[in-house]
Amino acid sequence: MSKGLSYPVELINCLEVFWGPGFLSPGGSLEVFEILRGIPIRGRSVLDIGCGSGAKFENISNNFTPFGIDISEESANKADLSFKKRGGRAICSPATKVLEEFGENKFSGAILRSYLEHEHEPFEVLKNLKFTLKNDACVIIKVPNYDSVNRKIRKEKWCGFHFPDHVNQFTPKTLLKMVKDTNYEVLKFNFLDYLPTSDNMWMVVRPI
Repeated sequence: MSKGLSYPVELINCLEVFWGPGFLSPGGSLEVFEILRGIPIRGRSVLDIGCGSGAKFENISNNFTPFGIDISEESANKADLSFKKRGGRAICSPATKVLEEFGENKFSGAILRSYLEHEHEPFEVLKNLKFTLKNDACVIIKVPNYDSVNRKIRKEKWCGFHFPDHVNQFTPKTLLKMVKDTNYEVLKFNFLDYLPTSDNMWMVVRPI
């Protein structure tokens, strides 16, 4: 996959004087764990869509059983080896087939971290995912923030542009509209989750 463009170190140092360290992407390796603070997940089975090699579960409690789906056979096989050690599994398949592959009422949570911007059919995925989730399940979403100040300053050099891998871009308004149109209730999406000084935004939703 393309690595895309990144910011020069000098620019990062300059911007951090005004906006503070980590403004580009708050969280780091523990970001999923941090975003879950205060969000109850009742149950064990959690699905990672676009799971890659399964690394996102390294900092998530062993109380949760990981499942994953990824379009890359190599990545899905690596995740499968890792997830099986914790009682789960990962498969290689398009995410639009998540319902077909896993069945209804299966998961207590789902992670869509840095995934939706890669998906050609995000509405279809969210609609199908809804049926695989239990009624009180939580879904964590992270996508690039197209409305960020950095994108407006950097324009075509913005690090959120990864051609040809990123096929979608979202603003806070369009992300909110998409989840509502696919029948999810927003649990967490306040100003700190989509700061204009951050290249990313976070949202937590659940199926209605």
